[in-house]
Amino acid sequence: MYNSVIFSIMLCCGGLCVGAQEQSVEVGLFANEILSQVRVQAKDVPALETIARTYGPSLIDQQDLFFGDSNKNVRKFAYDLFFTLERLTEDTTDRRRILHLLLENGFRDRRPGARFMVGARIVHRFKEADFSEESSSLLFSRFLEFFENNSLDDDLILVVGIANVKQIMPALKEVAEAGGDLSTVFSDYKTINTRLGSYIRWSKPTKKQGLAFSSLQARARMGSKDDTQKCIAIIDACDDNSHKMTLFRIHLMYIREPEIIDYLKTTFLYNDTLLSGGDGGDVIPTTYAEKAVSYLRMMIKDFPTSREMIDSFITMRNDLSSEECRKLNYYEYKMNYYRQWMERRMKYDIIR
Repeated sequence: MYNSVIFSIMLCCGGLCVGAQEQSVEVGLFANEILSQVRVQAKDVPALETIARTYGPSLIDQQDLFFGDSNKNVRKFAYDLFFTLERLTEDTTDRRRILHLLLENGFRDRRPGARFMVGARIVHRFKEADFSEESSSLLFSRFLEFFENNSLDDDLILVVGIANVKQIMPALKEVAEAGGDLSTVFSDYKTINTRLGSYIRWSKPTKKQGLAFSSLQARARMGSKDDTQKCIAIIDACDDNSHKMTLFRIHLMYIREPEIIDYLKTTFLYNDTLLSGGDGGDVIPTTYAEKAVSYLRMMIKDFPTSREMIDSFITMRNDLSSEECRKLNYYEYKMNYYRQWMERRMKYDIIR
C-alpha cells in the first residue's frame, strides 16, 4: 500500500493526475497512509518538503485528517508540514488558509509547548497581509478567552499585534500596566565568578513582566507612539552595546515603526567597532554598522542588496587608475553606500 502511494506521488509530479475530485481522493489516501506511518514514528516517511512540493495547497483540504488526530506525533507532523507548505507558498489566498488552520489548531492545542511552537513560528514567518478577517476574528476570540482565564502567553500577544487587531488595545494596556516598572527589566545583570573566569548574567523578565513587555510591543506595532518610545527606552537602558544589539533583534525589530528605524540608525549604523561577542551566531567578525545594515534590509522594502552594492563598487573601481584602486577601502565604500542610501530617503516602506 505504502509503495503504491509513493508511486501516486510520482504520477502527480508527472502531471498525470487529472480532475479535482480524483486529486482530492488521492491526497486523502496519501494523507491516511502517511499519518499511519507517523503515528508509529516510522523512519521511511517522505521528507516534509517532498510532500509539500508534490501536493501543495491541496493538502489544506485534508485538514481534518491532519489536525483531527489526538496523537502527539501526528499533530507535530501536521504543524511542521503546514509551516513547510507556507514557506513554499506565495499565493495570498493559500497563505491565508494555511495561517488560519495554524491559528485555529495551534492556540487551542493543550499539549505542553504546542502553543509556543506554533505561535513563535507565526510571529517570525507571517505578515499582516496574511491575516484574513476570519483569522483576525478568531484571534480576537482566542485572546479574550485566554485573557479572562489568565492564561495568556507572549506569542499570542505578539501574533495579535502582527494581525493589527486594534479592538484588543485596551486589554493589552491592562496587561502592560500589570507588569509594573519595566525600565530595567533587560538591563540589570549579575557578575558570576567561576574558576575559569567571570561572566555577566543578564536579567530575565518574570512571567508577568514578559507579558507586559509583549503587550507594549504589540501596542507599538499597532501604532501606539507612546508604547514605541517605552519599548525603545527599556532596551536603550542597557549599557552594553553588544547585548543591546541582541535585544534590538529580539524585541524592537518586531515593532516595524519609523521610530525603530531611526533608533537603529542613530545607535548603530555609524558604529564601526566590532560587535563584541557576536549576535545571533555570528562566526565572521562583524561591526555594529554591518549588523545594522542586515537588520535594515529585513525591515525596509527595496533596501539595497549586497549584489547591488558590489556592482556599484565594481563600476566605480573600473573608472579608477591602478594607484587609486590600491587606496580603496572596501569596507568604507560599502558602509558609505548604505548610509548614503538611508540619508537620501526621507520616507521608505517598512515591511510589515
